[in-house]
Amino acid sequence: MIIIQIGLLLLSYIQFIFIDAFWAGSFYFFFIWVILLQILWFYIERATVQKLTFAFLTLFSILNIQFLPQFPFLMLGVFALEMRKICSLKYTLLLLTLTLGISLGLLGTQGIWLTLTEWGFLIAIIGLCLSLSKQEENRQKQEEEWYKLIQMQEELKKQSQLLKTQMGSLEELSRINERNRISRDLHDSVGHTLSTIVIQLAAISKITQPKLPKVAQMVEELHQFTKDGLTNVREVIHEMKPNDYRRVAFIDRLQVLIQNFEKNTKIQIIFNTNESLWLLNEEQEMLIYRAIQEFLGNSSKHSSATEVRIQYHYTPSSIILTLHDNGKGTDSIVPKMGLSGMKERVKLLGGKITIQSASGEGFRIRIVLPKGGFLNDRERH
Repeated sequence: MIIIQIGLLLLSYIQFIFIDAFWAGSFYFFFIWVILLQILWFYIERATVQKLTFAFLTLFSILNIQFLPQFPFLMLGVFALEMRKICSLKYTLLLLTLTLGISLGLLGTQGIWLTLTEWGFLIAIIGLCLSLSKQEENRQKQEEEWYKLIQMQEELKKQSQLLKTQMGSLEELSRINERNRISRDLHDSVGHTLSTIVIQLAAISKITQPKLPKVAQMVEELHQFTKDGLTNVREVIHEMKPNDYRRVAFIDRLQVLIQNFEKNTKIQIIFNTNESLWLLNEEQEMLIYRAIQEFLGNSSKHSSATEVRIQYHYTPSSIILTLHDNGKGTDSIVPKMGLSGMKERVKLLGGKITIQSASGEGFRIRIVLPKGGFLNDRERH
């Protein structure tokens, strides 16, 4: 655009360089100012600068007529291009028509008529303005389409990644459930049958021992062989049952808890966890479940929160549970039965709990449980 404008200005300059009136007056100063304003407009793309240069060019287009009766239509072309850059097509044509009308009116008062060459220049300029307008509109449409295409690609990429993750989770869960079903069937069928045989053989060996010691010995050997077979079957069942089955089942329970809470409230839950490094025992699972349940209940009833973040993170030696809402918070934490019971359970499991809150900053609980932590026997029973 700037190259075309400067080219038109130079042609306009050549058009009038041999006219004495051009040098006799001060028009060439205006001509230089137009070039400077064009360069300024090109390098400083600010709305205020563009409007100022546009105003100056409008003034120069009118003053140009007063200084040179021979109307420089190439200068009008620069003016038209400038208008098209900051105005719509309809507004550009309107201003161009008004400016041309004023110019022709001033020329008419001086008895100057347009020649065929000048009409050709005028038609060429208007055609160029329309062509550039169309190109600009097409470019903007292409940019918009390209931007929409990029957005669609990003969205499809996110959806694909999410679907891939969900499919992986479903495959893992399906595999775990299938292996657990097979191990359960083996336990209920083969395991139960072998257990019955072991019991019956032990009884037969005991009954035949007084009168048929040889038979009793053979039965005892068969009893021991069957007992060993039952032990092997139980080991196979134990190995078939995935180590992460309990972890997946516990995560599913937490997900159900969170989903039910979101359905019944307007609070959004953001749940994050990492890969399981070791298995929680039953006491740890119960503590974590109750802690999340208690925290969600308090956030719903007391904090006026709209979002709760749950971070469930494994380390090689501990499990860290962080609960944080964006509620109103409080400057004075009053221990209630739920918090007091939570503190006591964490302490019995050898863990640590931190409770923080401040007015306007929500409520935050952090629980750290050591690997293998358990209640003492008196508390367990």
